[in-house]
Amino acid sequence: MGFMDKVKAAAGVGTAGIQVDVAQRPAARGEELVATIRITPGKSAQKLNYLVVTVEYEGDWKIKNADGNEIRIVGKGYVLHDKPANTVGATLTPGQTLEIPVRVRIPSDSPLTGEQIKYKFYTRADIDGANDPEFATALEIRS
Repeated sequence: MGFMDKVKAAAGVGTAGIQVDVAQRPAARGEELVATIRITPGKSAQKLNYLVVTVEYEGDWKIKNADGNEIRIVGKGYVLHDKPANTVGATLTPGQTLEIPVRVRIPSDSPLTGEQIKYKFYTRADIDGANDPEFATALEIRS
């Protein structure tokens, strides 16, 4: 890759892209998120270091421990945090699309979306020497 190609790649010009089709969006505990992530290559072959896929919640919530005491939790929790094996060190070649299916159930004891809790489905492709394409969408888990 020449100098100008490297500059363009770092700026995201002519590099890989990411598209996500969410076929099923969960609205309650026990329901599943079903999606397909498609990574499309740029104009030249590029190395995909990895793809990270998460379903996460962030905020401030309380749970009861086994003794019945309330525990306050502040931060981030993950329903899914994955780097699919077929994406680690993969080579993206022009004309090829890499598809990764995602299917994850929201646990029955997950906190609910509210003023203090926000959920999101997020994915990012780590492309060697280029701008990393990413996708994020909010999820509403209300019951």
